[in-house]
Parts: sequence; C-alpha cells; structure tokens
Amino acid sequence: MTDLFDVGLSEEGPRRSRRERREEAARKSRRRSQRGRTVVAVLVSLVILGVAVAFVLPVVRGFLDGDAAPEDYAGPGTGSVMVEIPAGSSGAAIGSILADADVVATQGAFVSAYNADPNSTSIQAGFYNLQLQMPAADVITALHDRASRAEISVTVPEGVRAATIYQRIATALDIPVEDVQAAAADTASYGLPEEAGGNPEGWLGAQTYIVPPNSDTTSILRLMVQETVQTLEALSIPPEE
Repeated sequence: MTDLFDVGLSEEGPRRSRRERREEAARKSRRRSQRGRTVVAVLVSLVILGVAVAFVLPVVRGFLDGDAAPEDYAGPGTGSVMVEIPAGSSGAAIGSILADADVVATQGAFVSAYNADPNSTSIQAGFYNLQLQMPAADVITALHDRASRAEISVTVPEGVRAATIYQRIATALDIPVEDVQAAAADTASYGLPEEAGGNPEGWLGAQTYIVPPNSDTTSILRLMVQETVQTLEALSIPPEE
C-alpha cells in the first residue's frame, strides 16, 4: 500500500512540475513582451521629445538672446573717422570693421541693413570718411556716396611712360610734377631693384592704386614697384630679364 501511495506521489510530482514550467515560461514570455512594449514606448517618447525640442528651442533662444533686432544707434552721428574697407570684404567683415571703429553699434545691426539693401554688393573697397555712432542704414547710404570716399586713386594704364605716371601722381596729390620727379630720382627710398639700373621706366606696374589721403609720392611709387616685382615673381621671371 505504501508503494502504491509512493507511486501516486511520484506521478503527481512530475505533472505538477511540468505545469509549473509551463506557467513559468508563460510568465517569462509576458515579461519579455512587456519589456518590448516598454522599449518601444520609451523610443517613441524620445522621438517626440526630440521633435519638440527642435521646434521649441529656437523660439526660446530667440526670447533669450537674439531674434530681436540687433542693437543700433539712433543717430544722427557725431564726429568723424576714416575707415578702410579691404577688397573682397563680406557684409559681416565690413560690419566688424565699422563696429570696431564705433561707426555702428553692432556688427549685427550693419549686417541687417546690408542684407536689406539690394545694392549692398556694389559697395567698393577703399577709404571712407564716416561719422561715429551712425544708424546702420545711414552708413549703407554713406558707403554708396562718393562724397564719403577719402582715398586717393591713381590709375596706371598698360604701356604708359614714367613721365605720364609722374603727372598722374602729381594730379592725384595736387602737387607740382617736379616734386614727383625729385622723389622718383631717389630710387632707394621706394625699393627700385638694382636690376633697374636706377631707371624706374618699366618698373611702375599698371594698376589702379587706392591709397589713404595722407599718402606721399614715395609710398605710391613703392606700391607701383612692388606690383611689378610681384607680377614677375608670379610668372617666375627673373628681375634682370
């Protein structure tokens, strides 16, 4: 009888164990399914959060630091300062130069006015007499006005003789041509190469030279000689040729 009882227990035990294993497997499956749904929910939430940040952050940043118009002077301007706009300067570069000189309140104010002007790209390189603390829009107008130009311009065409160049320099500086001839005779002062044999003929490079209004004859002659030397170097032509 004991044996029969023991056999009954042994048969019930495995049946119960299999059921428990099935239930445990079902629980694990449910847990895996729940974890999968949780991961998907988290990923969806992160995507939604990322999209929300992408749209909201620029708005918040605008309130904090910048979508409002950049600081600008009310005008009308005062005093005077000469500034140089280098060749090839972008609107941002010009704005930086003018802000450093206190012509405009901020670079951003000038860039806004520059972008609003359909003719802004026609602003030329050179020297300008401008007022301090001007509204950016007024500065744009001044940069288009030739009356604001402060530089001296000397144009040397191809093939002209030195005597003609001296006359052009004299006219630009409003001085006697004899003064230019005297300066040209001092060849060491403006760096005429030894290969020239003391004669600047052919060494005054063809170009339009834009120089500050306080320039003298020697500094202009130096620029002209440098132009020729640089051209020869770029072409790999020895100066003696």
